[in-house]
Amino acid sequence: MSAVVVSLKTPFYGISDTKGLITIPNVPAGTYDLAVWHERVLPENLDNMKRRIQVSATSNSFGVLHLVSQRSPSQLHKNKYGRDYDNPTPNAPVYIRP
Repeated sequence: MSAVVVSLKTPFYGISDTKGLITIPNVPAGTYDLAVWHERVLPENLDNMKRRIQVSATSNSFGVLHLVSQRSPSQLHKNKYGRDYDNPTPNAPVYIRP
């Protein structure tokens, strides 16, 4: 089982659709700090994506952001002992019946 929980100090956030497009409705005009997150992108690369954006009646797009996945899910998740999972044996059952 896996889950992603993100806690934010703002009601303005977006989640990309299947085409990678993000819409954040009802954002009042103003200056905002934009940050992005993805579980497979290294934190230092996400920090480089941060930027200050201006939202107005005529300017409401922050452009295109390119995220490069650099970690596989198996590199991110450890077993309950904090260790890497064993490589599965082909054709072996997941659980051995007693």
